[in-house]
Amino acid sequence: TTEIYTLSLHDALPISSMISPSGAGKSTGSASPLGRWVWIFSLTLSTAGGLAVSAVADDAARASSSAAEPLFWSGLLAIFLPISVRLLGQRASRSERLLLVLALYLALYLVSLLQAPLLFTSHDALGQLRSTEEILSTGRLFHANPIVPAYASYPGIELVTSGMTQLSGLSLFASGVVLVGVARVLFAISLFVTIERLTNSRAAGFASLIYATNPSFLAFDAQFAYESLALPVAMLTVAVLVQRRPQALWWQEALALFLVCSIIVTHFATTLWLLVLLIAWALLDSLPMASRIAAPPRMTALLGSAAAVGWFFGVARTRTVAELGPVLSTAFSSVIDLVSGSSPAKHPFTPASGPADGLVLQIMGYLSVGILVALVATSLWHRRRVREPIQVVLLLLMLVYPVSLVLRLTAAGTETSSRASEFVFVGIGFGVAGLSGIQRIRSSRRYQCLGAALALVIFVGGIVIGTSPYTRLPGPYLVGADPRSIDARTIAAATWVQAHLPASSAFAADRSNGLALAAIGLVDPAHGLQRGQSVPYLYFSRTFDPHDLRTIRAFGIRYILVDQRLSKARPYIGLYFDPGEPLAGRYSNPIPRADLTKFATAPGLTRIFDEGDIQIYQVHMKAGS
Repeated sequence: TTEIYTLSLHDALPISSMISPSGAGKSTGSASPLGRWVWIFSLTLSTAGGLAVSAVADDAARASSSAAEPLFWSGLLAIFLPISVRLLGQRASRSERLLLVLALYLALYLVSLLQAPLLFTSHDALGQLRSTEEILSTGRLFHANPIVPAYASYPGIELVTSGMTQLSGLSLFASGVVLVGVARVLFAISLFVTIERLTNSRAAGFASLIYATNPSFLAFDAQFAYESLALPVAMLTVAVLVQRRPQALWWQEALALFLVCSIIVTHFATTLWLLVLLIAWALLDSLPMASRIAAPPRMTALLGSAAAVGWFFGVARTRTVAELGPVLSTAFSSVIDLVSGSSPAKHPFTPASGPADGLVLQIMGYLSVGILVALVATSLWHRRRVREPIQVVLLLLMLVYPVSLVLRLTAAGTETSSRASEFVFVGIGFGVAGLSGIQRIRSSRRYQCLGAALALVIFVGGIVIGTSPYTRLPGPYLVGADPRSIDARTIAAATWVQAHLPASSAFAADRSNGLALAAIGLVDPAHGLQRGQSVPYLYFSRTFDPHDLRTIRAFGIRYILVDQRLSKARPYIGLYFDPGEPLAGRYSNPIPRADLTKFATAPGLTRIFDEGDIQIYQVHMKAGS
């Protein structure tokens, strides 16, 4: 079979010039210089205004003002809508479209950052912070992580962050914030030039806009976590591969392989997604095809797969299976139970506990899904004659979206569905971008406005689906609400522990205080089961009894943190400690206060820290031996 490569001006350029103008990216319309400058000024003003309103919303939320939520949505509207209108139009130049995508991605990153501008508060970010601190202080890798054990096997983001801290003198928090911001810029450019290479610059703007509506984009992918670095590098790998020239494959293949290896040591799920994409691309290329945009990545797929298998079995297998095995098996069994009728369907797009969104926002969530399903079907029909291997792979990736919606009908599968969106929307963005070539859409201002309205619904609905109402804004302390439970008192207690108690001491604590103790206090919260004992029992027994002593001895606990605020409300996420606690997800009343005050008179315990609501007790050797 004769291989024919469809070449463009990009093939004559080195990879370092991928973001420079080319023939594929020229404006499809015309605009006067004055009109263009008016647009630029207006978009700059609306984006800056949106960020200012978002900051005001955060302050209002901290003061428990009812104006916080309307301000939050107003700020997002001011950022997203003007940029989407311009991107969906035909007059913007290629460079302007790329700058608009960068402005949108960075502005939404800043919206997330403004909610906690001084410290990490999310579960994953605190877990990564602990591993980074261990590397920085010891100079060694693979330290056991008490928050998420699998982090120890994928030290990519910790290595880069610790290196930035050592070279720049910045704090770990500042280095992490800068790194994730740079990664987001890298992703924006890589996605844009990939879709542009496969289609044109206007379609690349479409795809980038649609990707920003995925449920994980605003919050989950903006946190300091290994996927926030791995996915941009994976997208860069794809961008490098689709830009390749047949006469210069060796160094481009080497660069792609280096990037794949970087992802392998950073994040398992991203590695799996990228290798499946590359293998499918290489396999489809063996079929008779009319044309090929780039040479198939056979060597990258082969050697990258070998490296991934080696890393998995040599370094990461035990921790990765322990983390992902229960999640995937539970999600699979929950779907089987749903299909068989043995368990009822979960109400979609609502949090497991805590207050739900209002009716209007719930409707937006349903509408966003309906619009996306319609766009997926329309895109597949419109591109049904595509025969280019990488384009076929991206279209097939779109089909995962309807499947992922089934998982959202089960409580156990919701997290898996959420984690899939940032991968699936790469395919959805490419598929929907193809609709920009339809003549009626390309030339009609009416369709431009309709497209912007639909994009806005998908964007708002994605946020409703991907975040809980109580996590979208900062505010006063809430019981068992992850970032909303990491407040000044919790930080003060963890800071005191770091300054006065031995590192790696075994602690008993609730979930939120345990996160802060591990990441800031550098101690090891006990969790799980040891010799048939579990930590939650300490906090659910009415009196301090021999069972409590057995629990302390089973885990070697030396300190116990007690937060009296746990008795004031049920946990928002459905649990106080871990999924194994007796009433996880089924609390009708808070923990009785007497269960928490019993430690003050318990034999063998001495109170060494008292902040009012939070106390820390030291376990005497006699009790803990």
